[in-house]
Amino acid sequence: MSAKSNFVIDIGNSRIKSATILRDTVSDIKYWDKAEELQKHRAKNQPTIISSVKHDRSQLTAIFGNEVFILGPETMLPIGINYDTPQTLGKDRIASAVAANYLFPMENLLIIDAGTCITYDLVIAGLFEGGLISPGYLMRLRAMHMMTAGLPDLSTLWTEHDSNLVGKSTGQCMVSGAKNGMLDEINGMISRFKEKYVDLKVIVTGGDTSLFESSLKEHIFVRSNLVLLGLNQILLYNENI
Repeated sequence: MSAKSNFVIDIGNSRIKSATILRDTVSDIKYWDKAEELQKHRAKNQPTIISSVKHDRSQLTAIFGNEVFILGPETMLPIGINYDTPQTLGKDRIASAVAANYLFPMENLLIIDAGTCITYDLVIAGLFEGGLISPGYLMRLRAMHMMTAGLPDLSTLWTEHDSNLVGKSTGQCMVSGAKNGMLDEINGMISRFKEKYVDLKVIVTGGDTSLFESSLKEHIFVRSNLVLLGLNQILLYNENI
């Protein structure tokens, strides 16, 4: 009897992403404009898990029916959560932590997810201990434009600028500040965490990873699609309870 693949849906702040996962292989990754488009793409009776930061359970049930597994505050997890407000903990942060602990079981882990925001999450021997959140790359550029009178909007043009330390135009100065500031922040955070926690493994994921991974001072493990892999592990865990 062949193994059955699972369908994983991650509805984030900036985009909607889906994938098919068989064992640990993530495939058929697609991006969507609306959650409603996914129902036609999903195979009939395919085990499905959905994580959304934009929809509550009733909205997701209205779209996908009662056959899907919806990640929520009450969901049983394969890791412990030591967090004062677990009901406010981002689902993407939970999924990334689960995936990292699956890849490196019961080790000391720092998971850095560079997306809309940069999140730093600490998992110590299978227990999520919390972390911190800071602005992501494009958020930094947009904030400079929106909160000043004279700085341009580079949110659609930032890839056209290099990131030399010393900018020779206003746009270059903004890009240098955003990118190099983010790089120094990440290097500094890794150093601070490593001073406190022994044998800490650093796992980096997220769409903006390519902006800084080659410039980090410490050894890191880059893992794409960490959230998708974690959601799949949560689904498998609950199927076996």
